Amino acid sequence: MQAIGYRQVVEHLRGERGLDETIQFIRTKTWQFARRQMTWFRNRLPVEWVDVGADGNTRTIAEELLARQIERI
Repeated sequence: MQAIGYRQVVEHLRGERGLDETIQFIRTKTWQFARRQMTWFRNRLPVEWVDVGADGNTRTIAEELLARQIERI
């Protein structure tokens, strides 16, 4: 019940919250969690973010990452 969305769905099923409100609440909580993760990574680890896009082809992404590593050598 601690994962994002579980508690909210249960509340909806109990009639405590409407469907639209539940969906928006879960979206908000998910976005807040993602922001906290981004902040944590930014301040603690040297991370290079890679935008994979919605249709991210794993082969293309792997080739791009390999090319970046070769450029650094």
